[in-house]
Formats: sequence, C-alpha cells, structure tokens
Amino acid sequence: MAWRRSSEAGLNLDSLLDTMTNGVGILIVVLCLTQVEFSRLVGGSRSGDHGPVVSTGELSVLKDRLRELEAALRELQERWRLEEPRQNQRLVDMRHIGAVIAKLKELLKERPLPVDREAVLKETEKCKAELEKLKKDIAQRQKELLDLQEKLAALHKPVEPLAPKFRELGVPQFRKLPKGATFFYYFCRGGRIFLIDNEDMGRKTVAGIRAAIGAPPGGFRFSTDEPDKLDLIAAHFEKQDISTESLRIKMVHVRGVGLMRILQLRPEAKGETLDQLILPTSAYRAELRRVKRSADPIVVKFFVWGENDSFRTYVEARDILDAQEIPGSWEPVDATADLKQFIVGGPPRRPEEEDGPD
Repeated sequence: MAWRRSSEAGLNLDSLLDTMTNGVGILIVVLCLTQVEFSRLVGGSRSGDHGPVVSTGELSVLKDRLRELEAALRELQERWRLEEPRQNQRLVDMRHIGAVIAKLKELLKERPLPVDREAVLKETEKCKAELEKLKKDIAQRQKELLDLQEKLAALHKPVEPLAPKFRELGVPQFRKLPKGATFFYYFCRGGRIFLIDNEDMGRKTVAGIRAAIGAPPGGFRFSTDEPDKLDLIAAHFEKQDISTESLRIKMVHVRGVGLMRILQLRPEAKGETLDQLILPTSAYRAELRRVKRSADPIVVKFFVWGENDSFRTYVEARDILDAQEIPGSWEPVDATADLKQFIVGGPPRRPEEEDGPD
C-alpha cells in the first residue's frame, strides 16, 4: 500500500530543526535546561523533598548565575530575531538555485550544445604538436640522464692507490751561511703554513723592551747582569698584548741564563692548508717568487711542529722551495710547545754558525 501524504497541514518543525542545528539555538536549549534545573533545585529545597540541599551562599551564587544566563538568553534571542530572516532568505535562495540548476539540466538534455568541428580539429592538431614536442624533450632529457649516469659510474670506479712518496730529508745541521743572507721564516703547525714577518716581529720586540725599561730614544743596552731589567721586560710583555699579525710575543727571564722570547700563534692567524698550498695561485708561491727577485742571498727556514699534518705540509712546501732553487732549512718543534728563542744570553753556541740549509 502506497504512502499517502496527508492533506492536512501538520505541525511545522522547521523552526525547531533550525534551532537544534544552529549554534545559537543550541545555546538557547542549554539556557532553558539550566533554568529548569535551577527551578527544580530551588523548588525541591523549599518543599522539603529529598532533592539536594542548597545553602544560602550557593543559592545566592545560583541566582547571580541565573541572572547572567537570562541576560545572555535575551541577547541571544535578540540576535536570533535579527538572524532568522536572513536564514530564511538563504533557505529560499538555495531552493531557488536548486530549481534553476534542475531546469538547466533539463534544457541541456533537450538541446545539446552545438559543436564547432573546425575549432575542435584545430585544438586537436595543436595538442598533437605539443605532444610531439614533449616526446622530443623527454628523449633529450633521457639522453642527458644516461650521460650523467655514465659519468657518475666513472667517478665511483675504484682508484688505484698511488705509490707512497718518499722524501729523503736531512736532520737539522749547523752550517755556515753566506754573509748578508736574509732569512724568511715559516711556521708549519696544525696542518697549515704561516708566513712570519720577521721585520715586524723585531720592531715590536724592540719597542716593547724600550717601553718596559723606559729607555730614551736611540740605542740601549742591557745584559744578563741586570736581572731587574729582565724582570721588568718579562712582566711588561706578560701584561701587554704585543703581537704581530700572526704571533703573540712574550718574554721569560730564565735566571742565570738570559731573556727568552716565546712566540705563540694567534688563534685568528691566517695560514694556508695543504690543499691551498699546492695551488699555482697560493700565497706561499707568490711570496717565494717575490723574494727570489732580491739581489741579496736569501734562506727560507721552516719551524715544523710534530702534530696533525704539519710535516706533510712542510714536505710539500719544501718541494716547491727546491723547485725555485732557493736554499732552505728546518727545525722541529715539540707538538705541545711554543717556539722559544733566547735574545739575551742563552746556552753557549758554536761561534759564527747558524742553522744552515739541509
């Protein structure tokens, strides 16, 4: 038996459903339930039934809460009064739009859109041309990818280890040097090579000594027989930061021996690594080319620390030096020590002899 729609107008529940599914409506329902619960609690406490007992303080709080909720309810009701016509209008608009869409669908079924065959053919040809262009582009990219893969495979081929490079080095020797020879000093430490500006270091040392003992302009002399002056010099160099671009200069008075100069590499000192040293444009090569043009004989001396790759750096620097046909010498330094030199006094040395070329 088919369902028959009643001809009588039934109860309209649209407003109730809108209220239940709307955020404002939900708040209205919550407020109504709160008011009912509050009335039940107050009525129960007055009638003496078995409901929960509410104290006077709690009753005052509940009354305040009720007044707040009633104010909120009035505000929501006012908002709903303003919003309901808009909701109804939106519902009417949606129904109207649905009816228009259904009518358009019917019209499309009855009257199919005309097709411009020439335009469709032109668009098809255009798409075919773009497709061919993309195919050629893909083929070119695939070829480039194969070339890159071949190059990558070549890079991953195992490299035959190079034969170890041996170098016969002499230990430091005491030899006579040509008169008038100019020394150029390099430090090989921490895997780097550092050029030491000997002239700047000498000027800073003399200026520090002069300031320490209050020497007047011109020449000055002091010796190991003046320990008070040596103490003043050591204290001054310890207190003041007397440095060159690469070195921090200190002085130590060794009792009964002399005045020792200690050279410490500054943390910010710039040097060249082994990889930079072997480049044709390295600063080390440029400096050797410059000093080789000097009319006076020159000697390059290396101070080599026994740590990290310092010795490998020295060997490479020495090969470059030998290729320039410049005499050189080297002196090993303890890995954890700073370079120490006596500028006044010191242990006895062989007369008129210096560290010469190896």
